[in-house]
Amino acid sequence: NNVILHTYNTLCGIISEEYTHQVVASRHKQITTTFFRDII
Repeated sequence: NNVILHTYNTLCGIISEEYTHQVVASRHKQITTTFFRDII
């Protein structure tokens, strides 16, 4: 029971980290694009 719970928590942690990374990356890309568009 403890092992299953631990595995579940680990998986959730990895998934949420990956998701956060994707969101941050896409948001950073948007900001950079907007930034350069403003300069031009």
